[in-house]
Amino acid sequence: MKQTKIIMAMPITLQINHHEDLLLFQTFKKVFNYFTKIDYKFSPYKISSQISRLNQCPNNFKLSKQLTEILRICHDYQIKTAGYFQINYNGLIDPSGLVKSYAINEAYSMIKEHYDDFYLEVGGDIVVSKPINSSQPWTIGIRNPFEFNQIVKIVALHNGAVATSGSYIKKNHIYNPFNGQIITNPISLTVVGQSIIETDVMATAAFAMGPAGINWLENLNGLEAYMIEADKQATMTSYFEEYVQ
Repeated sequence: MKQTKIIMAMPITLQINHHEDLLLFQTFKKVFNYFTKIDYKFSPYKISSQISRLNQCPNNFKLSKQLTEILRICHDYQIKTAGYFQINYNGLIDPSGLVKSYAINEAYSMIKEHYDDFYLEVGGDIVVSKPINSSQPWTIGIRNPFEFNQIVKIVALHNGAVATSGSYIKKNHIYNPFNGQIITNPISLTVVGQSIIETDVMATAAFAMGPAGINWLENLNGLEAYMIEADKQATMTSYFEEYVQ
């Protein structure tokens, strides 16, 4: 069974390979409802969200347990990325760069309680699961940022996560936090790993570093990456090809 809905201003696709029964329908409903709640709670574009209220009254707002956890994770990754992952913008807090992958990770756990064979994609970030004895991996295409209908690489993955940062769809939204310059090169940076939070945050941070980001990712354990630059040159980390079908 497969469904796609627009939530958080982006397409969310869930596919679970299982016969249709009441539990399956309930799981789909639970997952999509969860993303709706996350959007309501943490969108900086909703004036009633916790993020908006925090920015409006930073000294008088009591953080919820969930928001406290999100901000803690953001702080940890700010340190791990030497400040390239940043949630403070012009005096305002915007953890959107983590909220999406945090929500995907939580939804993954919900689905995993009952099913082993599924695919969840939220705005281009993906988690997949296959049974241990499965011989057929999920296949995930990396889009050519210059020709949207072309796939440049196909990643084969049984269990894990794929996250892509890029400027070819949502332009001018990632910048170097140290000089404020919008990143125009690379154009696309895909990271493969086990944790969707890790892959998503590290893809964002590496993208903010410019072309040097791929070299930084090269030295991180458990992550592989594929970068496409503005001149259409592609660079990959040492073991990325192990994921390519």
